Amino acid sequence: MFSYQHFVTPLVLISIASTMIYTDGSTEMVKATTCQYRNVTYSAKQTFKPDPCTFCKCPRGGGEARCAIMDCKWEPHCLQFATDSGVCCPTCLQYGCLHSDGKVYEVGSVVSSSNCSKCYCPESGGRTVCEVTQCPRPRCVDHVVREGTCCPACPNGHNCQYKGHIIPANKILDIDHRRCRCKRLRLARGTSLFASCRKKHYWREKH
Repeated sequence: MFSYQHFVTPLVLISIASTMIYTDGSTEMVKATTCQYRNVTYSAKQTFKPDPCTFCKCPRGGGEARCAIMDCKWEPHCLQFATDSGVCCPTCLQYGCLHSDGKVYEVGSVVSSSNCSKCYCPESGGRTVCEVTQCPRPRCVDHVVREGTCCPACPNGHNCQYKGHIIPANKILDIDHRRCRCKRLRLARGTSLFASCRKKHYWREKH
């Protein structure tokens, strides 16, 4: 990929006068136009490389040289480059993974790890791969996350809650003249429990 631009250093038109002598003894002054860059003079239509990444050409009429600069491909996941003074773009010798912390990690290394996630650099290099634990919805209101674990657990078994009262699963409690129990509710992240309460006369009629 090339991008054309004019150099900041002025490229001036150089006129070099030469004398043409004819057989009849007459003379004629002829001007030869050239380009000059970094104190070096180039002839019209001549191509030149002032550095490995820049390609220039002096126009047919001389004057200001036209130059193209090579854009090197960015290798964000490269760990080690091979550089050569005569080559414009470096070559990647070893690939790794560029993580969000701005560091490049070796292939196979663990980038970050926690109780609920693990990020590592795959064998092919490139983007880091993160594995995140998807915890199911806890079926209790007094769930806890034990040290060294990721997902919440129910130390007192499954339960639900009504007006601050915890109702164990498969149990019926009388709360404020109502009979309450836990019912299952299917959600996107699994099954949850919610309190279902009815007045006592309803239970007498049904049971």
